[in-house]
Parts: sequence; structure tokens; C-alpha cells
Amino acid sequence: MTVENFRAGIDRLLREVEERPADRHALWDRIHEKIAQYQSLGQPLPEDIARLYAELDDDDVFDNFPV
Repeated sequence: MTVENFRAGIDRLLREVEERPADRHALWDRIHEKIAQYQSLGQPLPEDIARLYAELDDDDVFDNFPV
């Protein structure tokens, strides 16, 4: 998986969070899985994605999204 494909997948999931805020927790799980999959390839996380990942560890990160 290239870094470009990885970023595109994360971006797509973040747009889904904006479009379907009621599903934000399920989408968080999918984002988390995508990040874990990328890391399992031995690839370092891009800095901005690493920050997002750290924010995702805060269980309330999506609670500020409008529903």
C-alpha cells in the first residue's frame, strides 16, 4: 500500500464521518483498522496521520461532530 493510497483511504473515511455522524464510532473503528494495517506493513505513519491517530485514542474525539 502506498502512502498516497493510505492517505486517500483515511480521507475517504473522514468524509464519511462528516456525512454520517451517527455512524462515527463504527467509522472510527475502520480508521483505526486502516492505520493498524498500514503500520503492520512496517511503514512509518505520516506525521499528520500520527496526530490523528493520537486524537482517535481519545474516546470522545467524535463527540464534537454535529449529529
